Amino acid sequence: MPTGNVGYSLTMTNGNSITNENFGDKQVVKPTATPIPTAAPTSAPTSVPTAVISPTQNPNGTALALNVLLDGIGNAGDNTNPTASTLSNKAPVHPTRNVTAQVYDVNNKLVTTATGIVEYSSASGSFVGTVNTAQPVPDGEYTIKVRSDTHLTRLVPGVEHLIPNQVNQVPAVALVAGDANNDNRLDILDYNMLIGCYSDLSPAASCDNATQLITDFNDDSAVNQFDYNLFLRELATQPGQ
Repeated sequence: MPTGNVGYSLTMTNGNSITNENFGDKQVVKPTATPIPTAAPTSAPTSVPTAVISPTQNPNGTALALNVLLDGIGNAGDNTNPTASTLSNKAPVHPTRNVTAQVYDVNNKLVTTATGIVEYSSASGSFVGTVNTAQPVPDGEYTIKVRSDTHLTRLVPGVEHLIPNQVNQVPAVALVAGDANNDNRLDILDYNMLIGCYSDLSPAASCDNATQLITDFNDDSAVNQFDYNLFLRELATQPGQ
């Protein structure tokens, strides 16, 4: 503004210029413009926290965050000494595993299953991941059983309160190794498959690639005394739950 706070008016014409006049340009924001987001949410949180939904989660189902210890691998010991993991393989050849979680109601009736993949974490020495049910389970109390290939089905300790449409953290569960033929029990059939692929100082007696893979219980790419001893120590638990 000029001296005395009295404004002035200038007429601009095409092709001409006006000089030696001071002016400022200011954008006027109307009250109806989009409000600036505040630090705090303006509405109450919904029952579905979007921050915990992973890209692989089924938004219409119930997600279970699993922490699975596989005997003989990472920080898992064996059936006899669950916490003695000194001889367990800390660098598994196959860092991802298929898992199935079965959800039972208070009447021990199977409600639904959730399948997916867990991945080895060197930090925890366990396999972690989230699996999703096809449909959301009603809010309530449940028991959960977990299974992975070549391992017995195990019941997760305790009763879990599951909430639909969000990730539910499931307590850690340790799975017993040695179920080579996946019939949920450890017996002579698994033992014979193991012995056929056993190789230490001499070549394996009778073993193909597929059998070698499923009898390498500690997942170190060799079927030897470590797998044999692990199998013997796991025999105290049979069949699966």
